[in-house]
Amino acid sequence: MTGLLEDFIDRSQLMADFKVTSRTINRYENQPNGLPNIVIGGRKLYRRSAVIDWVKSKERKPNPRRSA
Repeated sequence: MTGLLEDFIDRSQLMADFKVTSRTINRYENQPNGLPNIVIGGRKLYRRSAVIDWVKSKERKPNPRRSA
């Protein structure tokens, strides 16, 4: 995309980047604190930095008490 929307990607690009189906993207969006998106002109778009932040928020650290 160019211009004002150059920081956004569409669903097909997001599906390709995550290697998942559209149904999985729907599940990500419907989770509590789900995948952020915006609808412009009937098209659902995703801001790259918001998607990266969302992925980072899903990161888990191992429980050190369990590894013993």
